Amino acid sequence: MSDTYQLFNLATMSGVFPGTRTMVYQRVRLRRLRDEQVTAWARLLWYDDPPSCVVEVEERVDGGGVQMTPLLRIPDPGGAGFGST
Repeated sequence: MSDTYQLFNLATMSGVFPGTRTMVYQRVRLRRLRDEQVTAWARLLWYDDPPSCVVEVEERVDGGGVQMTPLLRIPDPGGAGFGST
């Protein structure tokens, strides 16, 4: 595979993430309600077995590295009550 090949689709903000049980994820930019200047990247990981959605927030660590911290798990996101109004 070419070094310039991108596994992430910027048009749909989704892609594949090798090394996890799921290869389907989306990246979203989060902004605080009270302080709009504070932003962070998060990943939505979609799992099939068992069906769930996990939200991970990107945090900077010493030395300039990045660490993903789990924030929320939604079990059975296709079930009753998810996305309903």
